[in-house]
Amino acid sequence: MIASVVISAVLFAALIIGYALRHKHPESLSAIYYGMANGWMFPLTLGVCAGLIIAPMFEITPERFQFLVFLLMAGAMFVAASPKYRDGLDGPVHYTSAIIMCAALLAWVIAMGYFPYFGITGGIVGLFKRRYLVYAFEVGMLVNLFYVLIFELV
Repeated sequence: MIASVVISAVLFAALIIGYALRHKHPESLSAIYYGMANGWMFPLTLGVCAGLIIAPMFEITPERFQFLVFLLMAGAMFVAASPKYRDGLDGPVHYTSAIIMCAALLAWVIAMGYFPYFGITGGIVGLFKRRYLVYAFEVGMLVNLFYVLIFELV
């Protein structure tokens, strides 16, 4: 189980770092879709990473909080399925799914007995450059997610 979490973290980090080295920081993680020549790279990476961590998340999460894992994964899959958030009907689906995913992740981290230090730190850092507020918060919450997963599985 730990291997799938590490692979997921490495894949996501490679996407984020690779994009940042080539294009600077996006406004949000979803903006990576518009900045890449391959439009399929962001949704594929998000879908694969979510698929790799779903089993470990259900395994370590107490049964009474497993609905948060479902909401988180459903949100991730809908975000991956509707990456064109600036276009037509994809926008409302993408934004709603992203909000549900973020709220579920925040609640899951807290329900697991952790405090979302990295997410809060990302939000504070993002306040200094408001254009990157969402991006900094999202990256911080991803760090929280993988921190909790790895710490609980080891």
